[in-house]
Amino acid sequence: MTDKEIKALDKAFTDARQASRNSAAAAKIVLDRIKKFPKDFQVGTPQGDAADAELKRLGILAKEAATKEKEAKRRLDAAKASQNEIKNADKNKREAAAKGEE
Repeated sequence: MTDKEIKALDKAFTDARQASRNSAAAAKIVLDRIKKFPKDFQVGTPQGDAADAELKRLGILAKEAATKEKEAKRRLDAAKASQNEIKNADKNKREAAAKGEE
């Protein structure tokens, strides 16, 4: 795994984390608006039903974003671990060669 590939994985993780935070923040804004104006957003009214549908949609987006964030983090960690193993193996080979070992 090259440094360029790890940077790409790091960017993907950062993007996924930001999407997760944005979804959660948007859901919180809608929920706060509903709590602030409960009469305007009663269930059964067009505005209330639209707010409930928006909350459900944002909840789904937040779950998907959180899943993507976890997957991106797993890939990034695996790539970094793999790169470290390769670097350590190369280091051990060089040290052995310096000592005259095979």
